Amino acid sequence: MGLRHTSRSARPRIHGKSGARLHALRRLRRRQIKKGITIFRDPAEERSGARAVPLNRLNIEPEFRDILFQLGIKTVGALLSLPPGGLRERFGTAAHRLYRMAAGDLWAPLEPQAVEERARQKYILDNAEDDTTRLLFLIKQLLHPLLIILAKRHQALVTLQLALLIDHNGWLKEPLRPATPTLNAAQILDLIRLRLESFQLAAGVVENQNSAPKLAPPPASNCVFSPKSPRVISMPPIARWLACAPNSATKPSCAPSTDGHLPEARFAWEPLLRVRSPEPKGAAVKTLVRRLAAKPIRLAGKPYHSHEDGWLILGPKRGAIDKLTGPYILAGGWWNREIQREYYYAETRRGDLLWLYYDRIRRRWFLQGSVE
Repeated sequence: MGLRHTSRSARPRIHGKSGARLHALRRLRRRQIKKGITIFRDPAEERSGARAVPLNRLNIEPEFRDILFQLGIKTVGALLSLPPGGLRERFGTAAHRLYRMAAGDLWAPLEPQAVEERARQKYILDNAEDDTTRLLFLIKQLLHPLLIILAKRHQALVTLQLALLIDHNGWLKEPLRPATPTLNAAQILDLIRLRLESFQLAAGVVENQNSAPKLAPPPASNCVFSPKSPRVISMPPIARWLACAPNSATKPSCAPSTDGHLPEARFAWEPLLRVRSPEPKGAAVKTLVRRLAAKPIRLAGKPYHSHEDGWLILGPKRGAIDKLTGPYILAGGWWNREIQREYYYAETRRGDLLWLYYDRIRRRWFLQGSVE
C-alpha cells in the first residue's frame, strides 16, 4: 500500500485499517522530504515504518507524551508494546483510543467531500431595463429557484446579495438583510422592492445576479414573539427601514449603557438591528423616566440666589423655577479635565421637572435633561 500525493483541491483517500499508520508516516516524511512518493513493498514494511514514527510527531496531549518519555516510550512501536488494559486503567480512554488507532483497530476510511458552491441565480436581459417594476418581476423569477436550493440544503437566507449590471457602468451590488433568517419569498421581495425604489439608475440593467453569501439554519417558527424564541429578536420594520434608506443618516439607533464618569458619557449611540421582546410587569407601579440630552444644553440665565423669586433661567416659555432640590455634587476628571458640577432637580410653575447643573469651573448653568 502506498502513500500518494494529491492535488490541493482534493483530499487524500486512505483505505483499510492501515490508514492511521499511513497518517503517522506522512507526518514524519513531511519533514524529511520535500517531493517524491513513498511506496511500501508489502504491509509488513508499512507496519515496520509506522512503528518507528516518534511520538512527538503525533498530535497527542503534551502531558501524556512527557509521561511516556519518562517511561522510555518514544515511538509508536514502543507504545504498542504496552498492555492496552493497563494503559486504559492508568491513563484513561483517550490513551487507550490512541493505542487502538496505532494498532489499526480504529480507523474509518477518509472520504473526499465536494465543496458546496454558493447558491446563485443569474439572468441576462436581451435589452437594457430601467423600469423598477419590470426589474422586480425579473428578480422574482430568480428568487424562487434560489430559495428552493436553500430549502433542499436545510438552510435559510441571512443576506441576499443583489447584483445589477448597469449598461456601460459596471456592477451595482446591494446586500439585503431580512430581520431574521427566512425562506419567505414575500418578505424578501418586499425588501427588494424598497431598495429598487431608492435607486437612481444611470442606465438600464443588462444582467441580474442573486446569491446568498450568508446562511443559517431555517427558523423553527414564523411567530415573532414565540415563547421558545430567544430573548433578543429582530424586527421586520427595522429591516424595511434599512432596505428603503441604506445610506440614510436617520437610521434607527439605540443607546446602550457604557462606562463613563459623566451622565452624557454613560451611553453611546449604535445602529438598532435587534430589540428585546416585551417583558410586562405584573405590578402597576408608575416609574419616573429621566431623559438625557445627547449633549448638555448651555443656558443663558444668570446665577441663582436662594432668596430670588421668579428665576427665569429657561426663558419665558418654560416659566419660572419654583423649587430647586439639591445640590448633588459630581467632581473628578483629574485624569483628563477637572470637573465640578452641582446637580439640581428644578420644578417649574407649569409643572415641568428638569435636571440642571451648575458648572463651577465654567460658571455656567446647563440643562442635562428632564424627568417625566
